[in-house]
Amino acid sequence: MMAQVGELCSSCAQIPFENLQLGEPRNAARFELDPWERVQASTCPFCQLVSYCVTAKQEVEGSIRQLTSDIVVYWCSNENGRPGFQVGISHAVQILFLSDDEAASHHAVPRALPQRADIHRINGWIETCTKEHSCVIQLPLEVNFGVMFPGLGSLRLVDVAQRCLIETNEPQQYVTLSYVWGSADNLGLTKRNREQLLVPGIFDSIHNHIPRTIRDAIELVRRLGLRYLWVDSLCLIQDDPRDLSQGVNVMDQIYEHAWLTIAAGHGHNANAGLPGVRHGDRVRRNFAHEVKPGLFLGLCESFGLLLSRTLYETRAWTFQERLLSRRVLYFFENSLAFSCGLSIRLEACPDRYPCPKPQDPSFARSLVESPGSEDQRTQTALRDYFRVVSIYSQRALTHDSDILRALAGIMRRFSLRFETSLIQGLPKLALDFSLIFRGTNLKRRSGFPSYSWAGWRGEVNFVRSILLLDGSCDDLRTWIKWYQHAPGEIVPSRVHRSYFTTEITGSFPYHISGVDMSETECGLSGFTSRFSAAHENPPYPLLRFFTLTVSLEITMIDPFILKAELAGTDGTVYSKIELGQEDDDGDQYLQVGSIVELALILGYKHSRGEQYSVLLIKWNGAIAERRGSGYLMESGLLRSFLPGPQWREIVLG
Repeated sequence: MMAQVGELCSSCAQIPFENLQLGEPRNAARFELDPWERVQASTCPFCQLVSYCVTAKQEVEGSIRQLTSDIVVYWCSNENGRPGFQVGISHAVQILFLSDDEAASHHAVPRALPQRADIHRINGWIETCTKEHSCVIQLPLEVNFGVMFPGLGSLRLVDVAQRCLIETNEPQQYVTLSYVWGSADNLGLTKRNREQLLVPGIFDSIHNHIPRTIRDAIELVRRLGLRYLWVDSLCLIQDDPRDLSQGVNVMDQIYEHAWLTIAAGHGHNANAGLPGVRHGDRVRRNFAHEVKPGLFLGLCESFGLLLSRTLYETRAWTFQERLLSRRVLYFFENSLAFSCGLSIRLEACPDRYPCPKPQDPSFARSLVESPGSEDQRTQTALRDYFRVVSIYSQRALTHDSDILRALAGIMRRFSLRFETSLIQGLPKLALDFSLIFRGTNLKRRSGFPSYSWAGWRGEVNFVRSILLLDGSCDDLRTWIKWYQHAPGEIVPSRVHRSYFTTEITGSFPYHISGVDMSETECGLSGFTSRFSAAHENPPYPLLRFFTLTVSLEITMIDPFILKAELAGTDGTVYSKIELGQEDDDGDQYLQVGSIVELALILGYKHSRGEQYSVLLIKWNGAIAERRGSGYLMESGLLRSFLPGPQWREIVLG
């Protein structure tokens, strides 16, 4: 395509482009352009590039605020030392010199990318990582297959040489594919076709039934000189719940031990393909602008910007696949990117300027032996797990039933670090902290308990949990002895927590006259509730515990963010709660004027005095459901409406 040609405006004409092209920026050079309205409407070639940068910057920041001041452009090196122009301090997009002649400017980039991905260059990225970074676990492995993939009888792989599936229990060097299934018909492995798919050459006869993204991945693996590919739809038996469960539960191991992960960051389904694998399937974009005769400038978009524009980055399943992989080759609409543990390579930028790897949500830091005591390492792991869940909760799922399965690999890894299992996505060792998550405009997800983040659609946060873990509040205390009822069980089992080093006595730290708080154990002998496990047990564990509850009146609800204020009998506001919505919007329980029940979970000293983290609960027969989370000031304990305050047994589902 022809480069766009135009005349520089008076402001841009003052920039010494020729000198900048030949030199290195020792100090940042600042150039003040026209106001945004004029830059945006200008036909000046450099203003048009700047206008794109401003728009991209707002896209990354998630804001479209009105710009009133003059636009400022800097000629400087970015975080990886690559010289270029940038708008303000944003690294979302750089304006670079373009030249196909490296001798003309050693920091210029090619004017156009090849129509087909350069396999030699990709192998160079992999080889550099292998030799210099040690990101990938090398074969042969000392550990056996059972340790490498616990609970997995065999690993199925696509053999690109024999054009069929194989089943092996020996460690192999393989590539994984991470992609969006979408609405495309996806040929899957089933109990019926398993034997046929193991026959050499079978893929030739079913070639047109395999989604294009998978076909392209097979071709790419072959061109890279590798042999094996792991794809979920072809390597897990889709109509065998046991086989699926075994594979999903070791997804962390499958992706972590891969030689490379291919991430299909283009398109909306499995038929979008991998642009650049086959000749002529790339959409070419022309960012080249001739600012002066023979002098071209173009755009280099950051890895974060490229990724943020993809459907891939919004999906729940791809979250753990990307996070668990040690190195990833991304296919975007018209370019590639390579990411390993230490750096990022962009196809559109020279390899002599690798980008430093941005920090993912601290995942790896929690899973290695970090400095500090065992309590400090556990605290770090808890904090990081909460952050991972917060990010994951923003992702989209086609099937709500997959909410825990799509994070199973990460949860398994954290459970090993915690040295205990999780209850519906909540770490047992700190159940109190895990229950007090909050969120804006959360909506109930059926099939999962209300006490878990998995039981709610929408972005959850553990800000209060992390603040308490970090010691921002003094005199942290809990009194609850937790029990759980597994589905079908009548006798509850005790949930032992190891995070609290002090013994949980069950004694509430505040004496209230006339309230008997002596009963703390949940067992058959103390089974005072109307709950009958044999008749009302849902398909997930129930939590049972004794705690203090109070009843307050809802005096205000913000209808946009579902945040409520609750007052006591004297009309004073003692509590603020972030609410969650039931699927049925006609629920009359959460209305201004309603008297609602709060269950106290944790106590602590705050700058405003003694406070408690509480759950707003609603009873559905003998089982209570969480309907919100927030705080209660201690002074509100004695301002409860009847029947509170009361010490009672809660069965939470």
